[in-house]
Amino acid sequence: MRKRFIRSTLSVFIASTLMACGGGSDGGNTGPSVSQSEFTITLNEDTSVTESINATDNDNDDLAFGVSESPQNGTLQVQQDGSFTYTPNQDFFGNDTAQISVSDSIETVSVTLSFTVENVNDLPEIVTSQVAVSSAGETTGQIEAIDADGDALTFAVVTQPSVGVVTLDSSTGAFTFEQNELENVDASFEVSVIDGIGDAVLATISLTPSYASNSDKIAYYYASDLSHLAQAEAFITRENDQDKVAITDADITADIYAELAAGYTEAGFADLAESNAIGNIIDRPTRASAYLVSAEKLDAQGNITLANEFRNKAIRQYNAYIAEIGISNIRPGDASFYLSVVRSYVNAGQLEQASDLLSVIRIYADANHNDNEPMSSAYGFFLQAVKTYVEEQVDAYLNSPTQANYDAAFVGLNFQQSLALQASYQERSGEQYYQRRAFYLVDATRSAFYLSLTGSVTDTAEAEEKAKELLAQTLSLYTNVDYDINYTAQADEFAEATLRRYPTGVGLLAGIFNALYPEVVQSNSNDGFLGNLPLKLVFEEEGENDFDTKRAYRDHYAFQLFNDARSGRALDSTILDLETLFTTTYDDTEYAVEALVEQDANDILDKRAAWLLYYGGFTSQAQKVLNEALRIMGTTPYLEDVRYNANNVLDDQGCLRLVKLEQQFSADNTLNPSSIEGCTALLTTYYSDNTYVSDANRVSALLVGASIYQLADNKAQEKATLDNAWALASSLEDTETRLEHRIEVTNTVASLGYLNDALAYFTESTDDVLATLDTLVDLTERVDMVNTIVDELEFAYEPDSENSFTGTYQLFEAVKRQAGIHSDYASTIAALNSKAMSVQQTLLNASSDFADNENLDLYEVFIEQFSWLGFYENATELARSSIYTDADRNSLFAVIATQAAQRDDFPAFSIANVDTDLDGLPNFFLDGVSDAAIQASGLIADDDADNDGIPDSEDLNPLVKE
Repeated sequence: MRKRFIRSTLSVFIASTLMACGGGSDGGNTGPSVSQSEFTITLNEDTSVTESINATDNDNDDLAFGVSESPQNGTLQVQQDGSFTYTPNQDFFGNDTAQISVSDSIETVSVTLSFTVENVNDLPEIVTSQVAVSSAGETTGQIEAIDADGDALTFAVVTQPSVGVVTLDSSTGAFTFEQNELENVDASFEVSVIDGIGDAVLATISLTPSYASNSDKIAYYYASDLSHLAQAEAFITRENDQDKVAITDADITADIYAELAAGYTEAGFADLAESNAIGNIIDRPTRASAYLVSAEKLDAQGNITLANEFRNKAIRQYNAYIAEIGISNIRPGDASFYLSVVRSYVNAGQLEQASDLLSVIRIYADANHNDNEPMSSAYGFFLQAVKTYVEEQVDAYLNSPTQANYDAAFVGLNFQQSLALQASYQERSGEQYYQRRAFYLVDATRSAFYLSLTGSVTDTAEAEEKAKELLAQTLSLYTNVDYDINYTAQADEFAEATLRRYPTGVGLLAGIFNALYPEVVQSNSNDGFLGNLPLKLVFEEEGENDFDTKRAYRDHYAFQLFNDARSGRALDSTILDLETLFTTTYDDTEYAVEALVEQDANDILDKRAAWLLYYGGFTSQAQKVLNEALRIMGTTPYLEDVRYNANNVLDDQGCLRLVKLEQQFSADNTLNPSSIEGCTALLTTYYSDNTYVSDANRVSALLVGASIYQLADNKAQEKATLDNAWALASSLEDTETRLEHRIEVTNTVASLGYLNDALAYFTESTDDVLATLDTLVDLTERVDMVNTIVDELEFAYEPDSENSFTGTYQLFEAVKRQAGIHSDYASTIAALNSKAMSVQQTLLNASSDFADNENLDLYEVFIEQFSWLGFYENATELARSSIYTDADRNSLFAVIATQAAQRDDFPAFSIANVDTDLDGLPNFFLDGVSDAAIQASGLIADDDADNDGIPDSEDLNPLVKE
């Protein structure tokens, strides 16, 4: 038989035997003869044997020896002296045969050879010598071993690696390597294999970090000292007592650990986030917040079960904290935290848990309530937190009107109502009144009405009835309520004082009253107050020209437009009345635009007619109202009222905002060309020269204009407007003003995708001011100039959004948002980083002779800016300056660590955050990201993360360019 791993050969060697014909010429030939015609030979496996054939020839002819039949399982070598050697194939054992021929060239005789090869045990051989394992969690693999005899093998771990634990299946060699720490493994373990016959065979298996799959790359990066989290963590890990870059303040380290917890959870290492980060936070509120933030990262990964566990732990930590400080010492942040957890539950679709937590909050609130005492601050903190929460939920519902969103908002609204109705009085000069109760009931009333704008018939009716109920309860704090037989109430005992102390509240109900009771308003329309009870109350209390009265008129007309649409009436008459009121009776045309659109785009309850119509399904009427608002913005009364301020005319409160809303409100998300023309007309008419605004303000206006052209996809005008803005900014005489607006232009240019121009503008801007600095001799002037430059550079370096309406960001943020999108990204960010470093070093050198008290604040700004730019070593070096105390250094190191922990190389995307070589290709995609999301993003994973020309799959150090 053959060993199992050696394949059998099928070839058979056939030898031809030449047989003599018998007799020969000249008296005939005598053939050769052999002393032994058969050999039976026994030998051991993997050995050879040599024997000899004794042959003679009576004619003394020369004899030739040859192989006439080859062995099938070995080789046969024959010498001409008759000796032969048989060598079986490696690991063969069993029987084999062969034949040797002996010939005198005329006649031939054959010798038969029979071999018996006896089995000898072979030790197994371990083939595996190296295994690549993930830098975190669990890796499975196989120890490969072969046994020539086919014996059953038994595997065992002889020595565990220095990192992690290997579990080995003794029968199969399958293994699991698990490590609880996040670490790139450079270790080995020893394994033995035995076949049950011979001695054990030992081998050392090397463990190396894997960088193959996306999860491997995540683990490798975060296990590396090069990861942004490791760089942050270095500031809270002391190597020894002499470590000069470690934060020693426990409160500060808690904040850094919280950042680390969020980062590690986002990367997919929730267990490490809890054990290595959250577990090190001593401060309970910070630990609770860390759990909550991590829970929301888990929600994003779809791990709701673990997220809920983290939320529960957050609540337990905060409950313990409240027990420690005492319920009566609750602060605003405490109430806000609990509502943040409620919000987190709701966003994760966990409505039952959210409702349960509201019950706990109610216990805390009630513990701080006493009807016989003025309302406590702690009770007010809960009311304020609930108010904010309910407004957010109403906003969420109106933008995504699902049943779950409605239920969350309505439950929250009922909770707000119950807390507000229980709110105790305020007292001043011996007079008691209900300002806070009124404030929160007014807000709840408005929220309830907005909740009724869309949804099922049942839900809208329920929310409207809730609004009516709340309206009556609120108005009863000011006056008798008798306009609705279903909701009547006597005026509260403190009504007169409440109206006198807080008339603003009742004025804010004018619009809601008009919308809920249009028939009451209509039947009393000749009372001199448009039939609007809240308007009447505030007018009589505050007078015609008070802001509260004007706002009540504004809201009355805003909601009247909604009434008109619901009743099928044209809107023109109401719009005319509104415009006439605020341009004739009042000189406040801005109020007319607020009534038509909004007062504050970020507050759901400050959105007015156009939004009410849009949410209510009257989209064509909403578009008409926006058009009317745009028309009014072009009138002289409005322009003079807002003093031609570009924000009110063009930007976030101007025509760009309206154009974007028209696009949002349209059925097919299209732009209205006539509205774009209206915007550009305002731009060219009022901002082409400095007749109406200064040149500095014109720069800002031109930049908004560029965004308008960008929205209209008019690239030529967009670029021309940007060029004009740059030329205008460069012409400004004052150095500080010129730098400020040049950076403003540079930011917009980068945000709109002109990266080469942005680089050139930043270079020219900084070269200009540094040249001016170089000419200054007076120390005081140099100090002032350095501080001026540093302050202005903040608007290029800081990674915060600058203008969400125009979509512009500060320079470095704007460029980073082009990562993976713009072909010039890699070269631009490299050049910008180089230039920024040069600028910072020049400014730093310029401050070398400044007094310590000057540099104390200046270095602090430098440290922050170096950190924003990712130059952590430079920031750290400055923080170690002798001018700072240890306490100072703790705070400064915290700035660096926080920025490192929050680093994001792809701020425009939520699926990736690391790009070590800044080439616009992510090292990996975040844990839990779907293939569909990756494809939709257009991002492509990097296959050479250090840009050294060696593919990551072949690179021993894939993050380090050597």
